[in-house]
Amino acid sequence: MPDIKESFVRATPYERRIELPYCCVPAVLQMVLERRRLPVPEQESIGNELGLIVPEDAARHFGWVRTGQKPQSGWGTQTRLEEFSIQRYFNRHHLPLQIVRYLPGEISNLQEALVSHLEQNNDVVLVVDQRKLVEQGDEEHVVLVQGLDGESVLLVDPAKTRPDLCTVSLVQLTEAIVEVWSISGKEILKSSSQQTP
Repeated sequence: MPDIKESFVRATPYERRIELPYCCVPAVLQMVLERRRLPVPEQESIGNELGLIVPEDAARHFGWVRTGQKPQSGWGTQTRLEEFSIQRYFNRHHLPLQIVRYLPGEISNLQEALVSHLEQNNDVVLVVDQRKLVEQGDEEHVVLVQGLDGESVLLVDPAKTRPDLCTVSLVQLTEAIVEVWSISGKEILKSSSQQTP
């Protein structure tokens, strides 16, 4: 039986973006696009295309945003609805990216799955239950996986109140995961005049 690789840290770290209220998905997508050297729109623009809806008192942080009753899925983007899906966003903007979503029951070994996706140069986004991860909040939240070292996972969290990088145990993370997104594709390569010799 082959050895399972237990560690991987992305050589190029993400440039952390701080989210606007209820914009963790747009902030994470900005980090993904930036790492892949693709055009990076504003969070508000990404959010609006992904069905962003916020409470009335949060609207002051935006030029234009949907407000109204709290959706069943919670405040923020509504990416589980086909019309606001991330893949539809990628396709609409001709971005060479694909997203695959996994539920926890579809992943037999989280550690192995994370390392495998990172080694393939995929961006791994975790949808987590904040109550189980940081013992606060009542909404789902998304974070990026920067790396994995044995039983510790290094996360990039767009929340203003969190450190740039945080380390979480694999056990704690497993309990908090609602969904895993793997984003694959290509980046825009630098032209030969921009490449270093």
